[in-house]
Amino acid sequence: MALTGKALTGKVGFQHHLCSKQFRGTGSQKLLRLAGLLAFCGLPAAISPAAPAADKLPVAASRPTARRADGQVVLENDNLQATFSEETGSLLSLVSKKTGWPVHRRAELGRNFQMLVPVPGRRNNRVLGEKQNSPGLRLEGEDSSAPSVLFTWNGLESEYAGQLDIRFVGKVTITADNLVFEAEVFNRSGYTIETLNWPCLGDLTVPPGADRFEHKRLYYCAMHQTSLYPVFRNQVGYWGTDHPLQYCETPSAPFVLADSGNEGLYMGYHDTSLERMVMFTFQLKPGMERTNSFSSGTVPTTETISGEPVHFEMAAIHFTYLADGQSQQLYPIVVKPYVGSWHHGADVYKAWRKTWFVPPKLPPWASHVHSWQQIHINSPEDELRVPYRDLVQYGKDCARHGVDAIQLTGWTTGGQDRGNPSHDVDQRLGSKEDLAWAIDQVQKLGVKMVMFNKFTWSDRSSEWFRKELVQHAMKDPFGDYYSTGGYRYQTPAQFANINLRRLVPMCHSEPAWREIAAGEYKKSIALGADGMLYDENQGHGATHYCFDRSHNHPQPGFIYAGDIELARKFHQIKQEKKSDYLIAGEASFDLQMPYYEMSYFRIYKNHVPLHRYIATDSEMMIGVFGHNDRHLLNQALMYRYIISYEPRNYKGRLHEFPLTLEYGKQVDQLRRRYQDLLWHSEFRDTVGATVLADNESFDTYSVFLDPDSGRRAVVVANPHADRPLAVEVRLPDGNGPLVSATPEKPVSQSSDGHALLPALSTIVFMESDR
Repeated sequence: MALTGKALTGKVGFQHHLCSKQFRGTGSQKLLRLAGLLAFCGLPAAISPAAPAADKLPVAASRPTARRADGQVVLENDNLQATFSEETGSLLSLVSKKTGWPVHRRAELGRNFQMLVPVPGRRNNRVLGEKQNSPGLRLEGEDSSAPSVLFTWNGLESEYAGQLDIRFVGKVTITADNLVFEAEVFNRSGYTIETLNWPCLGDLTVPPGADRFEHKRLYYCAMHQTSLYPVFRNQVGYWGTDHPLQYCETPSAPFVLADSGNEGLYMGYHDTSLERMVMFTFQLKPGMERTNSFSSGTVPTTETISGEPVHFEMAAIHFTYLADGQSQQLYPIVVKPYVGSWHHGADVYKAWRKTWFVPPKLPPWASHVHSWQQIHINSPEDELRVPYRDLVQYGKDCARHGVDAIQLTGWTTGGQDRGNPSHDVDQRLGSKEDLAWAIDQVQKLGVKMVMFNKFTWSDRSSEWFRKELVQHAMKDPFGDYYSTGGYRYQTPAQFANINLRRLVPMCHSEPAWREIAAGEYKKSIALGADGMLYDENQGHGATHYCFDRSHNHPQPGFIYAGDIELARKFHQIKQEKKSDYLIAGEASFDLQMPYYEMSYFRIYKNHVPLHRYIATDSEMMIGVFGHNDRHLLNQALMYRYIISYEPRNYKGRLHEFPLTLEYGKQVDQLRRRYQDLLWHSEFRDTVGATVLADNESFDTYSVFLDPDSGRRAVVVANPHADRPLAVEVRLPDGNGPLVSATPEKPVSQSSDGHALLPALSTIVFMESDR
């Protein structure tokens, strides 16, 4: 079968039934057992993607090795074996040695690289690596701890412009853990190399016995998951490609997982320079068998369909924009099969992250268990809800209820999402002095004031944009500025998309624009507040590059590189003006985390806390909106998220949702009581414990590990609104003495790891002091 070990009918269906029961043990044991089962079924072992001949099974290597044999180059470590063709440089096979999963199975579908080199009249002019002459080949460091192979292609043949004077050197290194793809390209073709695919897997297979295969990646501080199998979801629409396609982009998604639940493949971009964007892609060829809609359908389970091989292609696409006469290095793409849950794939990124991440220094008040309220005081439709001097009443509310900080939104001229990027006060709400006075009065109540800031956009309807800021807008390849739809507020005309304030992404890669943004930031810090929260700092409205040649940046300029430069400028000003000023952002992408000391975002009921798992020590905050939002508050407890109270969609007073407020207080009181485990420990998601609910597998829980004492806490939440759950916690080394506590009953009591958990409630099981 092309994509999976799952079979169709007759003996093959019987084979799959047996394999699902018997496919256990070590990698070699599994493969041998499967081969025996296939023989029992009267089928050749080659019919399954997981059954290479027993005498060809990869063996453990004492150290990474690179060798040439039978026209192939074999790179191998204890985790994987990768085989490349000497003749073409294509990846012929990739095997996970710990399970025997043939990640890439069919040699005839092997791929090496691909380029897009637009020429006049033929933008989609491709250079296909498999169509090139044989590359030069050289092994390096065979006796080292990281041997590699270099493939060199000269004079590349394109589809529509003949031979191009391009030299491509692809380097593949095998380390103790990973397979690493790097490259260098030299362009003398007379054209621009727009993109370059490296590496390319031509036959990504579904792991044997898997009933699902998913594309998982980081976005907006959460894990986003899209089905690859048995249903493939086409992300770009059927009109946009010949074959269904899914993709994600750096820096929002610095890595991608192809995951079955029991094992998977990690592919990550290990670079901190932000010189360019990389897109990870999955493509189903030749297409779907049956469509559910024009954007999704079933994956064929046969080896071929309509005479074409059925297969997934996976690639990392580097947006090189390499001009004629220039050369460029491609930074590491790391590939590794992993065994177990998605956490083991994310651990590859976590290990690399430790080599460069330096945590930002937080103001002391922001490092402890605390809560916020977000208040919106004006929109583009002129509600003018709260005059500046009346903000003191909100400060009194927060002080009364133990809420530590206010995020003030809509305070700038024109209200939230109007007048951007101006950070002038709105004179209809009061003067600058009135706002500074109110901030001072709130601070005297013991409540911090953090100002909502926004520098990503310019309001297209403003005179400032039309007369001046337009020259700093991001431009597309045609010389036009990009534009987004804007946000809808309050009135039917806005809901109907009639009078929206359209927002134009500004060019953060341009130094002149960053100076303008820094000037507006200074207005905010001059008010005497305790910090700013930069809304939408993580994205630019689906734009990535600026092509304006009048801007002082590389051509084109990767906009996300400018994000880091702007953040550095904020910190420079902060040190000059107010060193304990908090700089927070909205769902900061991971390379921003050393600069933004806190990240605010919203989550869903089935939220998977991927960024919290990666960045266990970083401060993250979620909005809470509902009138009795117990499950969202339980998620805050499970995932160590700060609570931002936002009654009436952040336009109300705290007393407007008393049930949510009181339960939130209980959650934070519990965290303060056991902060060594619930606040200052390592977040492990579900790794390190097993939880059953009504004697069935259950995943609405989290594990915290105190690195000093080795103690663990397991937070279990009941997401159901209509029934209790009988829960049981099991630790892998057996349950020692446990205690438990709940937000309603915070005093710990002895526990055997069992509890009857009421609807929408949570309980914390903790190991006793060792």
